[in-house]
Amino acid sequence: MRIAVLDDNSETMNLIVDLLKKNRPDWEVFCYGTPFALVTGIYDELKGDLDLAIVKLKESNDERIEMMKDLQNYFPHIMAVFYSDKTECAEFMFRAIPTYFMKLPLTEEKVSLAIDRVEKLFNEDINQTLVIRLGGKIQKLKFSALRYIESLGRKLIFYTESGAYEANMKMESIMEKLPECFCRVHRSYIVNLNYIDSIVGGSLVLYNGEEIPVSRTNYQMVKERLCRSH
Repeated sequence: MRIAVLDDNSETMNLIVDLLKKNRPDWEVFCYGTPFALVTGIYDELKGDLDLAIVKLKESNDERIEMMKDLQNYFPHIMAVFYSDKTECAEFMFRAIPTYFMKLPLTEEKVSLAIDRVEKLFNEDINQTLVIRLGGKIQKLKFSALRYIESLGRKLIFYTESGAYEANMKMESIMEKLPECFCRVHRSYIVNLNYIDSIVGGSLVLYNGEEIPVSRTNYQMVKERLCRSH
């Protein structure tokens, strides 16, 4: 995992970093003293390839909460752990999507609980998501929200419940990363069988009305798999 810690107090930051290195020596940790440095680091240095931000809040309505909200809007896979000496921060932090809250002063037990929680969620998430690189950033797509994938030239388009995403990838490489509910139905299409409503002629009709072509060589195989999955 890749972790960023935001704190202008070097003593508290060093405590967190030391405990992370002690308990999870294989995790990469990046330290930032200001919100601007953190945001710049995530966008420019890490290109969105970050799993967790551990952020100190100074006051209940801290601007760092809005900062994390904006970051998560652009990089929804980034988890957030907040900590503060003000308990009321726990209420305001839900403007973002928090994973955990720690009350200062920090102890090894508190940090260990947060680490365990984050690792559990990360491991659950990694088995349910497809990680792709879109331009200069990392994007995680939930398998359950991915309807189908279309190949156009040298790029793939991923159609999800929240929109479409383009990436420079090949069909062969992506098939290896998909669970069994996905089926290559055409040289240009991979479909999530859970979204198929029916087969009409030479097309698959999805629940939202979209139609995906099925090649003649794949037609019988798709029909059999569809019958087994429904």
